[in-house]
Amino acid sequence: MDCIKLFRKINAHKLSKLLNVPSTTIYSWKQNGIPKWRIAAIIEACKKQGIDVSDCLI
Repeated sequence: MDCIKLFRKINAHKLSKLLNVPSTTIYSWKQNGIPKWRIAAIIEACKKQGIDVSDCLI
């Protein structure tokens, strides 16, 4: 998942609330990349909010 595109669509604070994880975890993804095992949860949470992240997938 392309972090740059994702964080242009949804800010880190909102994503942390959607995933119920600390904001520091989300901010670390900007530097270290998103773990592959989190991608499905991100996609699902964004779909529930009506946020299309299909163009963020690599």
